[in-house]
Amino acid sequence: MEVFEAIAQPKRREILRLLSGRELSAGEIASRFAVTQPAISQHLKVLKDVGLVSERREGNEADPERCGRRDSRRCTTFSPRSCQPSWTG
Repeated sequence: MEVFEAIAQPKRREILRLLSGRELSAGEIASRFAVTQPAISQHLKVLKDVGLVSERREGNEADPERCGRRDSRRCTTFSPRSCQPSWTG
């Protein structure tokens, strides 16, 4: 999938807007939509695959409330990737 195909989907554009300037967990992102967390995870995967977001995993020091699960020992957060043009000029 290409970048323009990825951002053609309105929910993905909204996810990018939510991530602008801050890092959020998948649970925090999903809580803002009326869809399932697996659906949001799929959108995040597409955005990650085309290079628009990055993923960071935290170990045992993660705040389980932030990840949306009380028993979580690992938290994955997403943030926007900065756009660096690949051309010179």
